[in-house]
Amino acid sequence: MKLMTNPQEKALNKISSIHSNEKSKAKGFFPKRKFSIQDIKKMLKNQKRIRPTIVSLIKTAKVIKAHDIKKDYRNKITLTEFERLKHYIMDDLGMDSFGVATFEEHEIYKGDSIPYKNVIVMSRHMQNKTFVVNELPNMDCMLEVMKVYGDTGIASLKTTDFLREMNFGAVPNHSLGGNVDYTKAGFKANLGFVGKHGMLITPHSGPCNRLSIVYTSIKNLNDFLENNDDHTWGNKFCEKCKKCVRTCPYDAIYETAKIDINGHVECISNAKCNSGFSHYGCAICIAACPFTKVGYTKIKERLIKE
Repeated sequence: MKLMTNPQEKALNKISSIHSNEKSKAKGFFPKRKFSIQDIKKMLKNQKRIRPTIVSLIKTAKVIKAHDIKKDYRNKITLTEFERLKHYIMDDLGMDSFGVATFEEHEIYKGDSIPYKNVIVMSRHMQNKTFVVNELPNMDCMLEVMKVYGDTGIASLKTTDFLREMNFGAVPNHSLGGNVDYTKAGFKANLGFVGKHGMLITPHSGPCNRLSIVYTSIKNLNDFLENNDDHTWGNKFCEKCKKCVRTCPYDAIYETAKIDINGHVECISNAKCNSGFSHYGCAICIAACPFTKVGYTKIKERLIKE
């Protein structure tokens, strides 16, 4: 997996001028995968679901390299242009939600760089039913995850093209691998809240989502965004629930999140979590999460009644 994501990471670092610093945290590692002959046959049979992810990941590196870092780009968007952008992301590209986040140097992964501090964050759902099954992990879950990596990866590429046509600076970062923490990006963009399991829980699909981003020169997107949803009730629910903590077979989820001296929050042990990714990926915590089985809105309504 690292072999696939390295080209875009190197391309970003080469063209970017905003660098991580001594307070930045290290990026988690990708575990090596082992597939049986039967697994490989099934992947070949489902290559139409996997191929967009691989193709869009390769193209992302090329699009990053094509960014002219010396050009003077626009940094203010008009209301009319914003409405066009919103329609394009939500309706044409089929994203479930999008927002804007700002990243500082210490929030960039150690050793990495980004071209702009302002980031457009896009979220796309995965099929919940794929994860609510008796046996996990399994190949079907992995195929669904790969499919949505493709959906969101393509969305970041097309959004980049859309913005560049209006003379805005725009650089994609594929959903599979990034120079910043995507869960944090989604939280900063107020697309949801971070659950005990360390994943973004959104109103549209709970933790069953994938995110991709576009770094942009636009500085005033928040002037037009109307996302004032309060997700703090969700954290209170998670504090009482902790089902993912109890269910994780690798004891990877901390009952109480750890905060290091630089303020970085860690919800899970990356090493322990990755021990469950030797084949397809795990997804046990996604399946156990009530926001997957019951849904964000229903859980919120029940809490309000109580």
